[in-house]
Amino acid sequence: MSTLSPRQMYLLDSACHPLMEVFGWSTYLVGTAMQPRDGRPPRDIDVRTIVRDKQFDRLEKAIGKKGIAFLGIAIGQYLASLTGLPIDYQLQRMTEANALHSGTRNPLGHRNLDNYKGDATPEDARAKSSHILQPEPVKPPTSGLDAEFLRSVAANYRWAVVHHMRPAVFIAAQLPDTSVRTVQAWFRKARQVGVLPPTIQGRAAA
Repeated sequence: MSTLSPRQMYLLDSACHPLMEVFGWSTYLVGTAMQPRDGRPPRDIDVRTIVRDKQFDRLEKAIGKKGIAFLGIAIGQYLASLTGLPIDYQLQRMTEANALHSGTRNPLGHRNLDNYKGDATPEDARAKSSHILQPEPVKPPTSGLDAEFLRSVAANYRWAVVHHMRPAVFIAAQLPDTSVRTVQAWFRKARQVGVLPPTIQGRAAA
């Protein structure tokens, strides 16, 4: 759910395709565009690219804090010029972004025309499932792979599948210093305890 029309969302998502190529599944629509206040339209459209800590630190070492700030302004201007929207764009370090901001995030840069079918188009079961709200991002496990953590992993897995994303890549992008292989091990554990269903050969299980 967002305050953007389908046309605006299509333009914004298309403009973010190059960011996905550079940074992976880590650019999001956030803020009041996702959670409107008092029915008023947002003053600006908040877009954030959340960069893994090591990647962010290397970038900062190369171009400095001012360089990162200018890169944010330049990318924001690029997005605004293609969409006509009042974009507020920032590059953020993952640890700080996850610690300071826990609201809903809508991934950008991955959609295709299948995501913009009209409401009179017949839908299959997966398309109907795509209307579920995005779950809260997975947080690092603090008590081992307990049931609450595995349920969070499973919810994000299902959401990624119905939105045609690679679940392990999507979840790994939420957590600093977590590899895709580690996330895949969480999936196996979730299946062992019944939080996720068994896979069908050649296909991800939703």
